[in-house]
Amino acid sequence: MKEGPKQENHTHKETNPVIGGEFPFSEEMLDQPFRKSVLDMALQYHPDYHHYLTGGGYYSLKVILGHLQTKGMTEKPILLPSFLCPSILIPLRELNIRYEFYPVDLNLKINTIELGKKIRKLGSKVVLAIPYFGFECDQKSNEFLKTLKFSGVQLIEDRAQCLFPDFPPLGNYVFYSFRKFLPVDGSLLLSDELLEFSFEHNNGHYTALKKFGQQLRYRFLKHGEDTEEEFLKVFQQAEEAYYQNGIAEFEMTNLALFPRLNIEEEITQRRKCYRLLHRLLPEYALVAHRNTATASPLCFPIQVPGDRDQVQRLLKSERIFAPAHWRLSEEDVPASFIAAHRLSKSVLSLPLRTDLPEEAYHAMAQKVTELLETIH
Repeated sequence: MKEGPKQENHTHKETNPVIGGEFPFSEEMLDQPFRKSVLDMALQYHPDYHHYLTGGGYYSLKVILGHLQTKGMTEKPILLPSFLCPSILIPLRELNIRYEFYPVDLNLKINTIELGKKIRKLGSKVVLAIPYFGFECDQKSNEFLKTLKFSGVQLIEDRAQCLFPDFPPLGNYVFYSFRKFLPVDGSLLLSDELLEFSFEHNNGHYTALKKFGQQLRYRFLKHGEDTEEEFLKVFQQAEEAYYQNGIAEFEMTNLALFPRLNIEEEITQRRKCYRLLHRLLPEYALVAHRNTATASPLCFPIQVPGDRDQVQRLLKSERIFAPAHWRLSEEDVPASFIAAHRLSKSVLSLPLRTDLPEEAYHAMAQKVTELLETIH
């Protein structure tokens, strides 16, 4: 009689795992064999660029913008996609660089006609583009962005949502951010010309706070301890510690951990998980690209009808943690960019946790389907 409940609990844990959250750090990672460093990966994927390492995407963007300022390329407004992470605006505001937006539609495609009009009207010399959620831009957008480079426009490619995809880079400047994919913070910055800058500090305080928050979150998720309010507070403190004056360097502890991670296997598994969810939830997939051969998917974004926050809360009650991308305000992007604001109120990102069994994704897809059919 005593064996029954034990078996029942064990089954429950396997079929109802926690889905989502950051890639957790564990001491066992330090025992893994040495694979490829950040610079090894940079040379493999981007041999034609100059490579630099900074403390995060925010710092890489500051380096790029500072360099463009010295070249006189920011005297006219920089053009940004209307659907973007609001944190992109922070370094622009810090450096007093003017910016305008160009429209991105509900399928995440650039309105190239309107972007061309903006460039001609404003005389802009810098455009930022985003390969959303780790997928290459559509062919028409790619071709247009390539023509911009030949016309003297400087292109910044924000790959913060990518993990070394196999599609070629477009930008004169390209930057990655690893914090969304790995238990590592820091950014790889690529440039087609030499950059001159100096580091003023590292992100040690931020890294310590984030790791502490992850420990508290793990105890909340795995053991049901009453630490939710505490880890949310610590994560907020970490976020505040991240944005500092000057340029932060890629911290040594993160630099040492990176080669212990199997990056290429992570990319392979993310593609596999994405394909599985696309097969299970085709009608809700936001990204139209079915071909994941060259992508490095960050997540499986879906467009939620009705009250997204309610869906997010209900999923959380089922131990499924699906973040929102992105919550734009009219202070960030003008309300006239209707498609961007519709996306910002409806997109949920189903996690691609590559350490979970396939049945966990089937269970997640079933729960999402039930919730969205109820809302309909």
